[in-house]
Amino acid sequence: MPLKRSTILIIDSDLGSVFWLGQLLDGAGCESLPAKSLSDAKSLLAELKLKVDLLIVGCAIPGAAAFAEALRWSQGHLKTIGLLENDEEISERKPGMDAFLQKPFLTDDVSKFNYLDLINWVLVKHVLLLPVVPAIARHVC
Repeated sequence: MPLKRSTILIIDSDLGSVFWLGQLLDGAGCESLPAKSLSDAKSLLAELKLKVDLLIVGCAIPGAAAFAEALRWSQGHLKTIGLLENDEEISERKPGMDAFLQKPFLTDDVSKFNYLDLINWVLVKHVLLLPVVPAIARHVC
């Protein structure tokens, strides 16, 4: 599924990052849904009765991996991207993510293109192969 027409749920306590990323995705033709917590995200999904194509969630949020797994199980086709803090590393404690984005987000055009490229890649990928670590975003493919 390409970026256009995709519904993307973004969850992180850093609302500045959530809204910045949401605007970037909206500009690319997506429908982004911002939430500052897992409980807000659950309420939003229940209220709107929507299925999402992609979940972007802060890995530092307690229960994020379990929420992602439960949502993936209930929605079937869901893809996931974990948001990592500045110096946070990928570890076994963050299972089930299709890829990772490192914060803070850079706002130059090349960086924005790279973020959108990673998100599009996650939306269209079907097979898990081997880890790849680009400069800005981290794929776990």
